[in-house]
Amino acid sequence: MHKPNVCSDFFMTIKPLFHDNFVTVLKPYLILICILSIAFSASAQRTVGLQSIDPSHQKGYVLFTPLNSKKTFLINECGELVNSWSSNYTAGVAQTLTPDGSLYRCGLVLPPPRFGLGSGGIIEKFDWNGNITWSLKISDSTQVFHHDITLMPNGNLLAIVWENKTTAEAIAHGRKPSIASPSVWNEKIIEIQPIGTDSFEIVWEWSAWNHVIQDYDNSKANYGVVANHPELFDINFVGNNYQDWFHINSVDFNPQLNQIILSAHSTDEIYIIDHSTNTVTASGHSGGTYGKGGDILFRWGNPQAYQRGTAGDQRLFHQHHAHWIPNGYPDSGKIVVFNNGLNRPGGNYSSVDMIDPTVSSPGVYKLLSGQPYGPVSPVELYKAEVPTDFYAMNLSGAYSLKGGGLFITSGPQGAFIETNTEGAVVWKYINPINANGAVTQGDAAGANQVFRAQWYPTDFAGFKNKNMTAGAEIEKSPISPSLCAAINIKEFGVNTDAGFYPNPTEGVLYFKGVPDMVQVQSIDGRIVANCQNAISLDLNHLKPGIYTITLNTSGKISTSKLLVQ
Repeated sequence: MHKPNVCSDFFMTIKPLFHDNFVTVLKPYLILICILSIAFSASAQRTVGLQSIDPSHQKGYVLFTPLNSKKTFLINECGELVNSWSSNYTAGVAQTLTPDGSLYRCGLVLPPPRFGLGSGGIIEKFDWNGNITWSLKISDSTQVFHHDITLMPNGNLLAIVWENKTTAEAIAHGRKPSIASPSVWNEKIIEIQPIGTDSFEIVWEWSAWNHVIQDYDNSKANYGVVANHPELFDINFVGNNYQDWFHINSVDFNPQLNQIILSAHSTDEIYIIDHSTNTVTASGHSGGTYGKGGDILFRWGNPQAYQRGTAGDQRLFHQHHAHWIPNGYPDSGKIVVFNNGLNRPGGNYSSVDMIDPTVSSPGVYKLLSGQPYGPVSPVELYKAEVPTDFYAMNLSGAYSLKGGGLFITSGPQGAFIETNTEGAVVWKYINPINANGAVTQGDAAGANQVFRAQWYPTDFAGFKNKNMTAGAEIEKSPISPSLCAAINIKEFGVNTDAGFYPNPTEGVLYFKGVPDMVQVQSIDGRIVANCQNAISLDLNHLKPGIYTITLNTSGKISTSKLLVQ
């Protein structure tokens, strides 16, 4: 039975029309035409999985948990599955890998006291092979773990916890009765030290409830002028949700400053607090490295929240994923946030913003009397050329990459993109998993939201000594040849002087002469085939894609790209 092949069939069709020598001369260029045709036809059918890849993108792996799935996936740059972990819980919603290759995964416990898509209730730890090694459940009528975790250098976890305050407690704390019912959900940050397989110790805790001011009831101890106390939260500033007061959706830790940054969706602000305190001083207003106890060290995004600005001064709109750029990266120490842009003046559009706070010394933030914290405006690292063309109403996040550029999650669409330093998209992938499992290529995904995917470089410590061999793409009926092979035309090229043929190849590779050594490597650097003193090499075991082939002939070493179809 004839096996369809675009390029082979094309050559057989045109060969009778030309002299054999003429076809031989043209063949390298016709190969490129065929590959480009494959790329065009394949990309036109792609609704999920890898959408585009440019040779300039930064090689790495992507970790993500679809909101409607009980699995977490690790894929390579070609969208091929490297590892997966299965839970009894759907996403709850963040995940992170540890330096030993373990996975912390948040799960959704039902029925939760919750708001929106960020509810959780349980954190589970899996080893590389998918075995559960530890779990923690915080989910009842009084409190529930939600949204995000961050792994600290000491191996502990920072986690966000909703804490239910009754109407009576809220009024006693100075909240106006008209916005105190039916209850108020306060926010706590806890540092968890995992113990054994199902135990833990809370070694540090901070609660927003201990850092409140109000100008409504002068009979209360926390009564004061809000604008004079930007270090405190106005309990009567409710932003866009009077019950889910803050809706903190991300937490990050800066080990150099020993500070924590939080993103509050409901108030459209980010906050920095001191982690050098202990639990006792974190509940007060003095102590710690910065002398303010658990009070706010820095806040930004919506100065209306502390009565030092108007609606025209608001800069964040339902943002997510506030975090520091790590040491060794471009603009290290500055803050990146995914600005979702819901109800942004001028139209709904999303941007990735960078904030560079003014400091008098490391970790000490300047604030002029009566003024809001600066800067006045952020640096927009990424937005669409037509801003409204890129819009994620909720979810989402963005990481700076060590080589420059960004790795962005557009959560509602389940889309992940990598941009270069000029803002051009050099890699794009659409999550092919929804509540029904893997989507068939060519079909619309639907309900494939992702809270936030994470990008890891190939040299990440957790991958050391692990089996990183990739399988197939995770969507059903993936298109062959893979887009990774078809799109990387710039990287492939045609080398008519190479010491091997044919290129592309469907199986056996032949050498011009007898090289001393031949080595074939995959795009992630794995040796997938080799031989010595041979006239041919069987590559039938390889998947379609682009490989690197190195020949050593009498001490002369040559390296070329090889396309396996």
